[in-house]
Amino acid sequence: MSFSEATFDRVFATAGWAPSAHNTQPWVPQVSSLTDAHASLTVRVDPQRTLPVTDPHAMDLGLSLGCWVEAANIALGAEGARIEQVRVLGEGHGIWLELDVAEVGAGTGTHETDSGAGFEPAEVLDRQVDRGKLVPRTDRLEEALSQFAQTNFAYTSGPIASAQIPEPIWSDASRYAQAAALSPREALDETLEWLRLDDTDPRYYQDGLTAETLRIPRAVARTGARLIKAGSDTLLNTVSRTGVWSTMLPTFASRKAPDRLVLALHRDHASQVSAEEWVQAGRDLLRLWLILARNGLRVAVESQLKDTPLSAAMLCDVLRRTDPHGNFVPFAVFSVGESAGEVPKSHRLVE
Repeated sequence: MSFSEATFDRVFATAGWAPSAHNTQPWVPQVSSLTDAHASLTVRVDPQRTLPVTDPHAMDLGLSLGCWVEAANIALGAEGARIEQVRVLGEGHGIWLELDVAEVGAGTGTHETDSGAGFEPAEVLDRQVDRGKLVPRTDRLEEALSQFAQTNFAYTSGPIASAQIPEPIWSDASRYAQAAALSPREALDETLEWLRLDDTDPRYYQDGLTAETLRIPRAVARTGARLIKAGSDTLLNTVSRTGVWSTMLPTFASRKAPDRLVLALHRDHASQVSAEEWVQAGRDLLRLWLILARNGLRVAVESQLKDTPLSAAMLCDVLRRTDPHGNFVPFAVFSVGESAGEVPKSHRLVE
């Protein structure tokens, strides 16, 4: 094979289906140099698609970029190519990436990973978050985690800590996170910017969190859209009177709850984690989610639990059951199970 612009059109189309916080899709990739067997890519960040208030340490941004890189690597594998090196430049919300790509067999001998490790682009495209009912399949989860532990393509420097969260603790942590969802005002405004509750809005079919994927009933979504359009002051006043916000959030506890999982890095604080480490963790996170999908499992991401200090502390307490003296920074919190029905798919800018 030889590289062409069409090669990277296909790669970028697949990588554009990588997960991102609030479905912001912050990446802006371009080919910076191209020969028959080598290419250099630059992946910059659209500043309008970052979350500086709710993601102050650029954790979610780095994870999203890492997922994009791994999705691109999988797409490159189908093209007979691989990523040789990833350079993470800048810091915070001003980071960007430089990627060296080579045809398999034409590299410099410094490549940092294989070409996709057996995953197919279709698996990236088919992966879905399911915020509906998830049926617990603990045996499948245990098999998937075993497969993940046995892989030799972990990018994260140092081990990733993980734990299954008991349902009573999950329920309590979720209530704390729900109570914190409306403050501070700046965080609420930032989140509302990415809610897509009005299906007549063109952005509904591009990005953000749609009413359909959030499983919000149509009547509630229409009410929510009117409140958001009126401004956060009107929204807060209405919520305090009616409690409508609780109907727009998922039900956290269930008699047949799915499994609950937290992943964390061994650090004292998120500020100690470099941008490069967040990107590396994002690559591993996508690998895990793809392995879960191979085992017939989907996830429902519950990032509010890691973003709310009290809820995050509760998750860390569970992690300390296996490492009593460890300190942890949770970076991924999600429910895992088998989808009970058809799952609506998020929209992407690449569609």
